[in-house]
Amino acid sequence: NNKTGIVDWKGKVFIPCVYDVIYELANFGIVVVKNEKKGLVTHKKVLSCRYDKIESSISFNDEERFLVCKNDLWGVASDAGVDKIIIPIKYSFVSEEMRGFNSLCGYEIGVKGKCGFCDFNGKQVVPPLYDSVDVIKQSSESKAFLKLRMFGEDKRKGIANNKEKI
Repeated sequence: NNKTGIVDWKGKVFIPCVYDVIYELANFGIVVVKNEKKGLVTHKKVLSCRYDKIESSISFNDEERFLVCKNDLWGVASDAGVDKIIIPIKYSFVSEEMRGFNSLCGYEIGVKGKCGFCDFNGKQVVPPLYDSVDVIKQSSESKAFLKLRMFGEDKRKGIANNKEKI
């Protein structure tokens, strides 16, 4: 039937032979493609074949997070549950992650060329209104401070913390 799957060395079916294509995603999971839509199989759960793209992976609190794209909009999904969405699939871009002092603190998000910030729980801390968002400091309590810049007529600059205070 020209379909692909995976069996282990004992012959036990790991992924059934129902997919058009299967490939590995940076040692974190197996991307499965069915009818030109992508899904993901990890050691924990499955993301259904409903995405146009699945990219990048980071570990956070014993779960894997993946950038997912559907109809040219991006979000973040997790393998902590079947099709668990952390950041809604509604942004024109989502960064892999933002770091402060070598630790992860959240994701840069964007809409129509403007940048904002979501924390790792998916809460939008800074709306996408700025030309750039940079992590400038992260405290030991995992509170990120972000440098925000807006160019053009407003030329506003500011610093935001994770309590949405600018």
